[in-house]
Amino acid sequence: MNETIELPKKSGEYKFLLIEFEGRHYLRFGSIDSYHDQILERFKKETKAAVKQCGGGRALIDHERKHIKFYGESKIFGPFDKNILAQVIKYINYRIEIG
Repeated sequence: MNETIELPKKSGEYKFLLIEFEGRHYLRFGSIDSYHDQILERFKKETKAAVKQCGGGRALIDHERKHIKFYGESKIFGPFDKNILAQVIKYINYRIEIG
């Protein structure tokens, strides 16, 4: 589990989830048609351990313009923690918008 962020390869709209595991925060994405709990289950399968979710939402990713907009909230897990998200993404070389 080296990568705290796994950005989707294609530009578009995605659902995302903030996850805490072994004292670190991770950002994972799923298709807009997926559910936030599916993103969490996929991460649990990778780690084979208990994890804590820290909220979720949606993201518009534009790789060409190097821009990501995070917004909304997960109906299952609630709103994402903007402070945690800011810490996780601070080294991404994209223009970030958190709404």
